[in-house]
Amino acid sequence: MNDMLSKIISTARKEGLFGVLREAIRFKIYLPARSIWNIALDRYHKIDTEEIVSLNSLGLPEDAGERCESTPIGEFLQIMRRFTIGPNDVFLDIGSGKGRTVLLAGRYAFKRIIGVDISMELNAVAEKNVRTLRGKLACKKYEFVTSNALDYKIPVDVTYIYLFNPFSYKVLNSVLCNIRESIALNTRDVTLIYYNPKYSLEIEKEHKLVKIMSVEFNHWSLYKSRCFVYKFA
Repeated sequence: MNDMLSKIISTARKEGLFGVLREAIRFKIYLPARSIWNIALDRYHKIDTEEIVSLNSLGLPEDAGERCESTPIGEFLQIMRRFTIGPNDVFLDIGSGKGRTVLLAGRYAFKRIIGVDISMELNAVAEKNVRTLRGKLACKKYEFVTSNALDYKIPVDVTYIYLFNPFSYKVLNSVLCNIRESIALNTRDVTLIYYNPKYSLEIEKEHKLVKIMSVEFNHWSLYKSRCFVYKFA
């Protein structure tokens, strides 16, 4: 309650009463309505992807990463429509949670799709979701790996990597180094799709990634979400 009151006061100071009203609509109307719609879609398809899950509820330390929260469906599909997927492309989602992004990527004829998550429990849900929808998906080969991102070795055939701000910059830095090691073992074109790019400035400066695309989503002017797409120079 105190945190909410502090946020309201902070918003009022920065943006006035209009800002407070906008935030109220965002959190009390827009986001709950969107969640209800996604839950309805899940139930229709007999899958489970929408519920936000905290790490401590899974018996994991909070510093292991961010909470499990699925990428908005429409936004991910808008991003993917900008690419041409070939028969040898392999998609990797690091921090795949319940597998919504894996399912959405499965609409495209990837050679293989991999989901990596630190939680065995979430991977089990993701595997069940894929089994339920497998007959409707273009990609037919899936792999789920339970691993800390720090320990996971990037396969040498991966060409698309997706991140929804799943962990701290310290972990992200190591993951990017692992990606470069994978590219060194098998030189190829790798596309990094970074949704909610919290550490974009750091990775552009320290890892010299080339930003090839910036996509903004304007949620009825209530707030904006972004996705940056990079290539490894």
